[in-house]
Amino acid sequence: MNDFENQDSKHGFSMKLWRGERMCLLGFDVASPEPDFVGFAIECRSPGATDFVPLLNRITFSGGAPALGGVTGARKFPSTASPIQKFRWVHFPPDPQPGAYT
Repeated sequence: MNDFENQDSKHGFSMKLWRGERMCLLGFDVASPEPDFVGFAIECRSPGATDFVPLLNRITFSGGAPALGGVTGARKFPSTASPIQKFRWVHFPPDPQPGAYT
């Protein structure tokens, strides 16, 4: 392991992080996903913060009102309610701070 990557595995779930400049690539693997597995809820705590905040997703199950125009990225939903449906995700903190993210 080095300063630019970190990984952990528990109970058939593996996650690996690759640190970039003001961003992080997250990779996931699930050995035996449940039949109703739909994705990942991801939360992050910025340096100096006390609370975890869910990462945002533009895809949701409930959908709300249909988009009338093109996709602009303005509609964002917390991943705790709209799971990330990819096995890799790039996170760009909206206000990057120096220090360790959790």
